[in-house]
Amino acid sequence: MKNFRGHIFNKDARKTYFVMCDLSGALFEGVDCTEANFAGSYQQGCVYADVDLTKCNFEGAYLHSATFVRCKMDNTVFQRASLENSTFIGNVGQFTDFNHAELKDIHFTKNDFVNSFGLVSNLEILKKAGGKIIAYRFEVEDGLSPFHGVRYEVGQIYRCDNLNKNPAIGCAEGLHVATLDWCIACGYADYGVDNAGNPNFSIIEIECDPNDIFVPYEKDRFRVAEFTVLRNVPLTEWWNLNA
Repeated sequence: MKNFRGHIFNKDARKTYFVMCDLSGALFEGVDCTEANFAGSYQQGCVYADVDLTKCNFEGAYLHSATFVRCKMDNTVFQRASLENSTFIGNVGQFTDFNHAELKDIHFTKNDFVNSFGLVSNLEILKKAGGKIIAYRFEVEDGLSPFHGVRYEVGQIYRCDNLNKNPAIGCAEGLHVATLDWCIACGYADYGVDNAGNPNFSIIEIECDPNDIFVPYEKDRFRVAEFTVLRNVPLTEWWNLNA
């Protein structure tokens, strides 16, 4: 196994043969890797940023905790690759093949994959629920959205008539909701706490119909066509005041 551990690739690597190579911790940045062959390679923690990966072959590669940012992935093959805990942000591609890949805890944000294969969200099960779905949103204060300036009021029904149904786009038209854990983590990351240690954001609880759900390739977030705001969740239910 040829060793490229931690190597920084800043020159084009078109059609390069990386089969079974050790590329763990390597960095590919702003380079052209068109038609490179990475089959069976070991790439834990590898980073690809602004890389052309058109027609690259990652079949069977070990890509745990790898990061792909703003890459082009037309006809890129990830069949049987291990992508556990990997991150995909702002990538684009057509006919990208994820068939039989390990996608556990994969993080997808703002990608645009068209006619791609093998991508299934772990939230798809929500569509098969027998009753109403309970989910959450974090807001900056009393139901005020930090993104659109809309104030969501308890007891009101909100609807989006142009729900985006492209599952490869994480952030698109629709009413975005998530698990409680996701809301706490992202609210804290974006807004933090005040001098007393209390969060600078609030959380609302919503109810929606499974038939109104559309699930992108996200870990803990999805979007819906309609929801009803049930309540503002009391701080004592989700924040450790003694932390």
